[in-house]
Amino acid sequence: MYKILSIDGGGILGIAPAKFLSLNPKYEAADLYAGTSTGSIIAALLADGKSGTEITNLYIELGKSAFKRPWYAELQTVWGLRTSKYSNKNFLAYLKRIFGEKRLGDLKYKVLIPTFNLETNKPKIQTNTRANDPDLNILVADAVARSCSAPTYFPSYQKFIDGGVIANNPSMCAIAELMATGMDTENIQCLSLGTYDCRKRQSITKDVDYGVVEWALPIVNILLNGPSSITEFEARCLLQDNFRRISFESDKELALDSVDAIPYLIKLIEEKYVNI
Repeated sequence: MYKILSIDGGGILGIAPAKFLSLNPKYEAADLYAGTSTGSIIAALLADGKSGTEITNLYIELGKSAFKRPWYAELQTVWGLRTSKYSNKNFLAYLKRIFGEKRLGDLKYKVLIPTFNLETNKPKIQTNTRANDPDLNILVADAVARSCSAPTYFPSYQKFIDGGVIANNPSMCAIAELMATGMDTENIQCLSLGTYDCRKRQSITKDVDYGVVEWALPIVNILLNGPSSITEFEARCLLQDNFRRISFESDKELALDSVDAIPYLIKLIEEKYVNI
């Protein structure tokens, strides 16, 4: 059975699947790691041979650097309306430090990382699954940075933005990649990990007549959660019992940059998601 481990996007909330893997190491092993946005960090580190415990520690450090900004940043960016909420300088430096000059072709295991090319206006699936493919020469740090460049949070990187705009749940990308090689779906097994899902997420309960400003916040959740749900449906239809989805739920509403919530998420996983 060919095993896929897929990890969703979700900013610093990626600490949840990282901690889950550290406490449930039986799920770490896979033939192909697929990750979008924050999930691409986890996928790339797993493909590089790192453990869930190591990745969790790296995430705690990541939160302190990537989502750090000076007190005057809100004024400088006009509260995120004029430019991105955060500079990507610290984040890029962090990626360079943990991945160095490694290229996708240098990783120990197979990996797949979606992103979106602004120049071609098309999705780009970065992977080391194909022999003699130009993608093998992409720096791991660059592949991850491209997939993590979430609009409004970070600037675009190398003319690419966050893979979450097209595949926040990369399960189907991974399954399709294998099917393109002629692999039968009966021989594919996929574990799909979400980041964090608020059970009490604010919803729209009546007809609305919103304009651009009013839609700005709700449309982000719709674009991330809607396609992810469709992906789960499609993957389950194809793989049936060979597809499993684990999402981490609570009633607390958290943002993609809720660094202060790291201890809360770690405790949530320790209390509810061990030995499942």
